[in-house]
Amino acid sequence: MAPSLTYKLKYKRSTRDPTKFDINEFLSRTDDGNGKCRTCNKRVPWSRDRVSSHKRASCPAASENEVTFFKGVLQQKREHREVNHVVVRTTTDVQSDATIAAPPPSPAKRSKQRTVTKATVTSWVDTRADRARITEAMANFVFRTGAPFRVVESEAMKELLCALRPAYVPFAPTAKAISGSILTWRYGHLFGKGLAFVAGTNTFTLSSDGWSDINGEHMVN
Repeated sequence: MAPSLTYKLKYKRSTRDPTKFDINEFLSRTDDGNGKCRTCNKRVPWSRDRVSSHKRASCPAASENEVTFFKGVLQQKREHREVNHVVVRTTTDVQSDATIAAPPPSPAKRSKQRTVTKATVTSWVDTRADRARITEAMANFVFRTGAPFRVVESEAMKELLCALRPAYVPFAPTAKAISGSILTWRYGHLFGKGLAFVAGTNTFTLSSDGWSDINGEHMVN
């Protein structure tokens, strides 16, 4: 009989590649070559990364042990990458980071100096929660500063995102999304917070910022 997941969690050993678990334990094969979750029957691509993501975030039938196990797999994978990669920042290009394989120890006689900092995998790989948090922050920037919605599609914004969060660039919201579903959600969220605040106090003062646009029409932020 195969050892239980609890046994694996208790007695697991460090391996060179911590993600090499048996996919068959969690998925059954489908005719199209993908898989089906053995606990919730949801279709999942036949990939260890997709199995890990499914079990951590979207499997409604995942046990607490499974969630803990796959969170541990993700953490070990990050630690494994951090150990084997470093970020080198040179004096000639202080604005760009290059990820390279960690070199062997340098001889003591070498005099060249480099500033080395530990790489973080989250700079290059975002979870859905990370993307949602960044999208909300971008939306708040647009709403609270009165910037035009199309600023999120500008080349300047794309360059900024590439510098700050390269992995997020393909998932950046469009002007249509910012002015539509995201604005509706944000309005409802803040409206709910306002109602909760009013319900919990006896007196309060409501104020707003306002100015005129180039046509002399009144605008309220």
